[in-house]
This record gives sequence, C-alpha cells and structure tokens, in this order.
Amino acid sequence: MSFGRKTHTPDRYQETAIGEGDEGAVQGTVTETEDGPLLRGSGDEPPVLVGGDLERRSAELRRSAGMQLGLAGVMFTLAVATPGLFGSLGF
Repeated sequence: MSFGRKTHTPDRYQETAIGEGDEGAVQGTVTETEDGPLLRGSGDEPPVLVGGDLERRSAELRRSAGMQLGLAGVMFTLAVATPGLFGSLGF
C-alpha cells in the first residue's frame, strides 16, 4: 500500500510506501474491491492516509514549536532592550 501528500502543484502527489508493521492513520472510508482496498473521502472531504511513527512526529512538532517560541522571545527581548539599534534601522 502507498500513500501520498499534496505538493505545491495540485495535480501531483508524493508517493511513499508503507511497510509491513508501520503505523498509520486513515480518514475516510476503505472499501474492498476486486483490485484491492480503495480509500474514499466522505462528502466534500478528500481521503487522508498518514504513515510513520505518529508519536515521534508529534514530539518533533512540539519541540520545533517550543524552539520557535523561545527564539521569538529572545528576539523580542533584544528588541525591547535595544530600541536605539532597531530605531536606527527604520523598524
């Protein structure tokens, strides 16, 4: 089985293979056909299939968001502490 995600071009998808024993999540309806399983969306929503270690990805996103928030805090503190520097640059 394989899954894809939308790329910047709406009519192209990136395909990735899901190996035996890999974790994943499905949003939509899976029906069995003569050709194998078929994933369909529900209503106006397209089908979604996500593969990989979902817990690891979730932890990576939280860590990345925390780092970005920390960096924003440091930049804000520097901007407040050194108003003359940023004022001379036209900000």
